[in-house]
Amino acid sequence: MLTQPPSPASPVLGPYLIRNPRWNALFRAMDRSLRALCADPDPEAPPEPRRLLLANPAHLGDVLASTAVLPVLKSAFPNTSVGMLVGSWSVPLVANHPLVDQVHLFDHWYANRGSDAFPVKLRRHWLTRATALAEIRAVGYDTAVDLYCHSPPPKVGA
Repeated sequence: MLTQPPSPASPVLGPYLIRNPRWNALFRAMDRSLRALCADPDPEAPPEPRRLLLANPAHLGDVLASTAVLPVLKSAFPNTSVGMLVGSWSVPLVANHPLVDQVHLFDHWYANRGSDAFPVKLRRHWLTRATALAEIRAVGYDTAVDLYCHSPPPKVGA
């Protein structure tokens, strides 16, 4: 009869991936102290965004999954204009979406699966980056949400 090997102990002690009990206790103490120092007894809700940018320059499936937040955002903020920053491969998915007001194109070289040579992909990266930054600044978004599923996300601008 086959038996399963015992599962290793979970490295998670509370909210941290720290096995050492002393370090874990130190981080918990720091959290408690900072919560006590920074606690706002009457936090007010942030204002409703007027212009919201959702960014996901990843692949088509990632952007498709990102569109699931659109109905939720529009029901919470019905007067908010929503823009999306996506790669050229995802533009057809969001260009005519009824809940997306503006689409900005950014082809990150790393996410670009085209057959072009690397220098061509890099040039396209910098050209679409410059155009997207100019468009985003012109719109004047007051809130941005990064929906890219990996960490760290590709950098669009400084």
